[in-house]
Amino acid sequence: MTKESWTIHEAPGAPGGPPRWAHGMKTAAGTSRSDTSLVWFTIGRGVLNELYYPRIDSPCIRDACFVVTATDGFFSDERTDTNYTVTWLEDGIPAFRAVTTCRSGRYRVEKTVVTDDRLNSVLQQSKFVALSGDISDYRVFVYVNPHVFGRGLGNTAWVEGFKGKRVLFASRGDTAMAVLATHDFLETSVGFLGKSDGLSDLRQHGRLTDTYLHAEDGNVALIGEIDLDAGAEFTVAYGFGLGPPEAAHHACGALQTDFEEIKERYVKRWKEWQHSLRPLSNAVGGRDLYRISAATMRVHANKSTPGAVASLAVPWGEHRGDEDLLEGAYHLVWPRDLVNHATGLLAAGDVEHAQDIIGYLRNTQEDDGHWPQNMWLAGSAFWDGVQLDQTAQPILLADLMVRERALSSLQQKRFWPMVLKAAQFLTQYGPATELDRWEEKGGYNAYTISTVIPALLAASEWADRMGESPLAIGLRELADSWNERIEGWTYVRGTSLATRLGVDGYYARILSEDRVFPPARGDNAVKLAANESGENQEGELPPEEVVAVDALSLVRFGLRHPDDPRIVNTVRAIDALLLTETERGPVWHRYSGDRFGEHDDGRPFSTKDKGRGRAWPLLIGERAHYELLRGDVERATELCRVMTQYATDTGLIPEQVWDANDVPKRYLCRGQPTGSVCPLLWAHGEYVKLRRSIRDGRVFDAPPQTFKRYLAG
Repeated sequence: MTKESWTIHEAPGAPGGPPRWAHGMKTAAGTSRSDTSLVWFTIGRGVLNELYYPRIDSPCIRDACFVVTATDGFFSDERTDTNYTVTWLEDGIPAFRAVTTCRSGRYRVEKTVVTDDRLNSVLQQSKFVALSGDISDYRVFVYVNPHVFGRGLGNTAWVEGFKGKRVLFASRGDTAMAVLATHDFLETSVGFLGKSDGLSDLRQHGRLTDTYLHAEDGNVALIGEIDLDAGAEFTVAYGFGLGPPEAAHHACGALQTDFEEIKERYVKRWKEWQHSLRPLSNAVGGRDLYRISAATMRVHANKSTPGAVASLAVPWGEHRGDEDLLEGAYHLVWPRDLVNHATGLLAAGDVEHAQDIIGYLRNTQEDDGHWPQNMWLAGSAFWDGVQLDQTAQPILLADLMVRERALSSLQQKRFWPMVLKAAQFLTQYGPATELDRWEEKGGYNAYTISTVIPALLAASEWADRMGESPLAIGLRELADSWNERIEGWTYVRGTSLATRLGVDGYYARILSEDRVFPPARGDNAVKLAANESGENQEGELPPEEVVAVDALSLVRFGLRHPDDPRIVNTVRAIDALLLTETERGPVWHRYSGDRFGEHDDGRPFSTKDKGRGRAWPLLIGERAHYELLRGDVERATELCRVMTQYATDTGLIPEQVWDANDVPKRYLCRGQPTGSVCPLLWAHGEYVKLRRSIRDGRVFDAPPQTFKRYLAG
């Protein structure tokens, strides 16, 4: 295949169209077990989405796909014009086979994706199959939209030679990426998205008629034609580095090694790690979700610096650009999610990773003892709200690690300052929180209180071991005092909702200090409701009529018996208001009146245009743990099975699932993931802990201090 084209140095149309991220629903995510290779990949709808380098909080591309044309005017963009399947090469080994098939029946692309465990390179072994006509009728192009170091604007792209190869480059700041293939590119071009990126050229002419060598400072794209005369099988390498030569070196180096050798090394290291875990395997529906969950969590851990992100995705990313990330990308560290991630892997037997995480938490703790609402891997805060549960949970993680013999006596002494500072912060600022675990409201919340009280008791045991007996006594007395006042802070009676439900009362989701009696802090009480005036925002339910699943934490953390009449009343309210049934089984919403989700017509959520909260699969796990504490092992086991039903075909558990009628044009189907994020690592951690809890016959992460102090006697 040869052609003539006119090459111009500078691409027109700067800065290009507005940048957007890829869809929040991923079908796969992977990285090498090697700490040398600092790259991660995601796959969404059959094509590569965000690739990350050099940290897991630094995405560097939006997506990379193939574009196919033919001599008869045929044009196909792999992202939008194909059906796809994605499968693990083996359950728990995050190497993937993706197959995209043209909806017109013209072609199929078969791909295997891994990373090189010795280089910063993502490799996609590919095979183009012509399903109609002869392969010589087709042209195949690699198309890449860089978002180097987390931004779509400010990127520069160019074509340049490296060691005799023509390479597609992009960079922003000191970070660069390079794209190469085992077959030399026939034609290459760079340009600005939607202006000179080559797609309209291909759509009109089937080939590149205008090519450009350089596109400066904008939302750029790279495009290169694969030489199919050299063979229908080829490998594309995406290399990264500090500067263009290093990026090209990693891409070229990966292509110099046989792909099968790289894949075998990749698979071997993951198998060795899987063999080190506890044997909790019990495949459901033909797949091993335990192994898949453990691997997915481990994939989301950083390498150069310990830590892990909530998900390698941006919620409703296709509607969000650089300026919208303030609404919350999930490639950030939430201490809450991080602790659930660590306890999940600890339940699976990965003690080393739990030790890394507790060390990371110690290093990122603020001087006053709390942790940021969320943060970049280096520890700098992104959002600056204060969630008391995120200060309590690191204490509970440290205490769990002591029980699991993952912290020696010497290590306990080294972590005592962290535990002490966190406990002191809780005593000073608790029990009302600035933000609950859903990061939306402040006040008295059952989940927050359920984590804070056992954290104080755990810290008191540490204080005893450290010879700080007076401090230990004070912490226990405060915990006892708060425990006695839970109902005064959170339980409501005689509301119109209680009357409708036929119950005496229930634990409300969250109440501000001016709505409880007696006030917690006397004349100095601060109002922590929907807003500072204590009034509800437009359309919100009165706080005393909002029910949340959070009350179940009072049982899970050992503060109330599962058959306590107040708990039973609240469970009745939860099931009446928050339970949804789909063909996959029961699943729960977070709280009544939740607006964090798509609108009924499928439009995405935004902070300016809130929608309707959808059902969360992780809450199935929380309910199963409640049933286990009730002694209903059969029900807990059944809910564990249901949780697997809400995982995707590739075994990833989403944050939310669509619970309304299908909206096909927005890819929303009942019982399947919404556009928020998939996977959610918190959900995978909950699933693994549930598997361990069912096996052991007790809740794995339940704090023994509260059960002994408040329930055993």
